[in-house]
Amino acid sequence: MNPAPEQSAILDIIATSKSNLMIHARAGCCKSATLKLIDAKLSGPALMICFNKSIADDATKSGEFRSTTLIKTMNSIGHKIWADSCTSKLVLSKTKILDIYRDLVADA
Repeated sequence: MNPAPEQSAILDIIATSKSNLMIHARAGCCKSATLKLIDAKLSGPALMICFNKSIADDATKSGEFRSTTLIKTMNSIGHKIWADSCTSKLVLSKTKILDIYRDLVADA
């Protein structure tokens, strides 16, 4: 794959800078392809944060990211941090929003 000029510019920055980089791209602008190109250029471990689980699953299943690249959603990162800080096992509730609503109504 030949990178587009914008992708080439991003890859040049990745190769020459140690700073964080924020890339703004709209739907259909090859974000996933660009991330694969970036991942291939990196030498150390990396974290890819995905907007939702289906994107994370697709990226993981693609097999196109290095084994040292951790692919997670923001929710899964937060869940792990929370679970690691708790002394007891977390119990997820499928009715959490309804339970909170009922508590608010009962208190009112």
